[in-house]
Amino acid sequence: MRSWSPYRRPLDDPVKSLVLLWTAWKLVLNLVAILSPFPGYDTSTTILLNSNRLVGEHENPILHSLSSKRWISNFVKWDAIYFSSIAQRGYIFEQEWAFGWGFTRLISLITRFFSKTELDVSPDRTAWVGVSISHVSHLLSVLVLYCLVLSLKHQSKIPKVAFITAVLHIISPAGLFLSAPYGESLFSLLNFSGFLLYVLSRRTPLSVSRRRLKDDVFLLVAGVCFGLATTIRSNGLFSGIIFAYDVLTSLPNILKILQDPIELRRISCTILGGISVAIGFMMPQWIAYSEYCLVGSATLQREWCTRTIPSIYTWVQEKYWNVGFLRYWTLSNLPLFLLGAPMLFLLLWSSYITFQKRNITRDPKGTKTRFPRPNVGQEHMCLRSFALVQIVLALLALTSFHFQVITRISSGYPLWYLVVAQKAVAATAKEENREDHHFAQSTVLWMVTYAVIQGGLYASFLPPA
Repeated sequence: MRSWSPYRRPLDDPVKSLVLLWTAWKLVLNLVAILSPFPGYDTSTTILLNSNRLVGEHENPILHSLSSKRWISNFVKWDAIYFSSIAQRGYIFEQEWAFGWGFTRLISLITRFFSKTELDVSPDRTAWVGVSISHVSHLLSVLVLYCLVLSLKHQSKIPKVAFITAVLHIISPAGLFLSAPYGESLFSLLNFSGFLLYVLSRRTPLSVSRRRLKDDVFLLVAGVCFGLATTIRSNGLFSGIIFAYDVLTSLPNILKILQDPIELRRISCTILGGISVAIGFMMPQWIAYSEYCLVGSATLQREWCTRTIPSIYTWVQEKYWNVGFLRYWTLSNLPLFLLGAPMLFLLLWSSYITFQKRNITRDPKGTKTRFPRPNVGQEHMCLRSFALVQIVLALLALTSFHFQVITRISSGYPLWYLVVAQKAVAATAKEENREDHHFAQSTVLWMVTYAVIQGGLYASFLPPA
C-alpha cells in the first residue's frame, strides 16, 4: 500500500492534505504579520490592548504579556479594533452598529465563558478569542467547501475539482482578514454550510413524487445557516435570493402544490428558510431600534427612527461611512477600484460561465444527451442560484459599497472558486488547453500576491482594508 504524500498524491487523503496546506499558508501569513512594522501607522491597537491595565488587580499578567507581543497586535487593526472593543463592553456608540452583531456577541460569549469575573473580560482577551474564532472558522470553511463541491456528484473529475476549490479558499485574496478578528471566516463557514445543505436538499429530484422529509429539513436548516451568516455580515441577506427564486419559479404550479402535501411541505420549508435569512438581518436592527427609538421622548430620537424602514445599519453606513449609490465613484477612489477589479471580474465571469453551461453529457456510446438524469439538472439549477447571489453582490459592491472590500467579502461565496478550479483541472488534462492553463495560473498568482501584500499592509495599519 502506498503511503500518503501531500505533494505527490494529496487526493489519497484530501482532508489531511487540506489541513496541512491550510497550516502552511497560515504560517506564511503569520510571518508576514510578525515582520510588518510595529506598531504601524496608527497606535489605536496599542492603546486598546493596554487598556486592561485599568482593571488593576484583576489583570492577567501572563495573558497581558502575550497580547503585548507583535503577533496579536498585528492582527488587531482597522475594524478588528471595533470588533474587539464592542465584544468587551457592548455597543455604546451609534456608528458601532455597522459591525456584525452576531460576531461580536459570539466573541463576548466565549470570552465570558472562560473568564472568572466580568472584570477579566478585557480587550486583549476578546482579541485573542476573535483571532481564535477566525482561524478555526477558516479551517472548517475549507473542509465544508470541499464537501459542498463533492455533493455536486455529476461534475466532471469531481474529487480533484473539489480539492482545488478548497485550496483556492485557503489562499483566498481575503488573506489576513480570514485570520484577524473579522467576521469573514465565520461568515464563510456559515454561508458555505447553508449552500451545502441547500444542495443536499435538492438531491432528490422534484420529479420524484415521494420527496424525503430529510430533504426539506436540510432546506430549512440551510435558511437558518444563511440567517446566522447575515448576523455576521449583512451581505448574507443576498443568500436569501435562492429561496425567493425557488418560490417564484414554483408560482406557475401553485394550485398543484397546494393539492399535494409533499409539495406543500417543500414550498413551506422554502418560505421558512427565506424568512430565517430575513430574521438574521432584522434581529440586530430590532435590538438597536428598541434601544434608540422606543425609549425617551420623540424629540430625542435619532433621524433614522422615523424612516419607512428604520435600519440603523443602513443609516450609520450612510452617515458615518458615506456608503450609498455611486457615492464611492470619485477620482480619488480610482486606485481602489483597480485593486478590486480582478475580483469583480471573477465574480461576474464565473456567474456568466455558469449561466452559459448546458447540461449536456455523453452516454457510453458517445451520444450527447441533455439532462440524462434529473439530478444533473437539479444541481445545475443550484449553481445558477449561487450565480444570482454572486451577481447581486458584485453589482452592489460596484455601485454602493466601499469597493475594495469585495476582495474579502467574496471569500464566503463558493461559485467563483469552483469555476476557477474547473479551469485548472481542464488545463491539466491530456488535451491541455493553454488558455485555461494561463488563466488558472494567473488567477492563483494574483491571489497569492495580493494576499501577501495586503497582509503586510493590514498589519502595518495601512490601506486598503
